[in-house]
Amino acid sequence: MIIPQAPIVTAVKQNPSSKKPSYLKRRIVGPIVRQLTQGTSPRELALTVAFGATIGLFPILGATSLIALGVGTMARLNQGVIQAANFAMTPLYLPLVLVYVRTGEYLLGADKMPFSPSQLVSEFQVSPSAFMVKFGMSGLHGICAWSLSAPLLIFMVFFLLHPVFRRLKKRVVTPRSSHG
Repeated sequence: MIIPQAPIVTAVKQNPSSKKPSYLKRRIVGPIVRQLTQGTSPRELALTVAFGATIGLFPILGATSLIALGVGTMARLNQGVIQAANFAMTPLYLPLVLVYVRTGEYLLGADKMPFSPSQLVSEFQVSPSAFMVKFGMSGLHGICAWSLSAPLLIFMVFFLLHPVFRRLKKRVVTPRSSHG
């Protein structure tokens, strides 16, 4: 007669003083360190984050992920990193949409459109096509202002992060020793 064996269960002691890594470390720092240890250059990583962060501020709701996918594919940038940088801009997104729309209105000499989030949501729910007619120009004003700021943002983010990623790579990637 064959007696089935019970699975062996081993308990892993948790150190009560060890905490779960913070959201920032798990979602931002960890992936960046992994990219650096897997051979991505600091330059390429900084460029990818710069594009992702800038695209993440594009003032048309729902378009940023698709734009990041397209730019990342065409420029052969790491999709995980560009999308993470895009996503990291979420807290700044709504306030900057208003800034971009107002800046575009100012630059183009347009009248200010009312900008109430509750009004926008209710009007979109009633009639998406009427919403597009009414607020479409505001979107174009925002795109105009974003387009003017995008090259500067890419430049600034790249030149801020490139030296940081170079130093980080030196810290986390140790040269292979030549033990024979």
